Amino acid sequence: MSSVSKSDVKQTRIKLLSLCAGLIIFSTIISLVTGAFWPWLLPLALVLLVFAVVAPLKLMFVIRGMDRFHLRFRKVLMWCFFYFFVVPSCWVLRIIRPTIIPLVISQKSLSYWEPSEKKCFTADDFIKQY
Repeated sequence: MSSVSKSDVKQTRIKLLSLCAGLIIFSTIISLVTGAFWPWLLPLALVLLVFAVVAPLKLMFVIRGMDRFHLRFRKVLMWCFFYFFVVPSCWVLRIIRPTIIPLVISQKSLSYWEPSEKKCFTADDFIKQY
């Protein structure tokens, strides 16, 4: 039987706890969006929580499955995120045109800029500025 280091147990426990938290958050978001209580992922999250606390290495197949899923579908997931969230939000911002940066210069606002005392500058004025 191979020896298992404490770091392997800790990493597996952290991954299982993050998966458990992700399932709980996903269940909460679906419940809020649908307007009805959607508890179908909570038993799975509870089982993962118990295994993460008691025996994390018994669920190594779950961690390996998550890693394989991530390696195969990460580009697809990022493509979906970009084209379903980023692009429509850019379209909405272009339609709304929020004024994040005001483009009109206000004469009433105070500024550190002062009008120059000279009307014409020479090259010697720029050599020793300070």
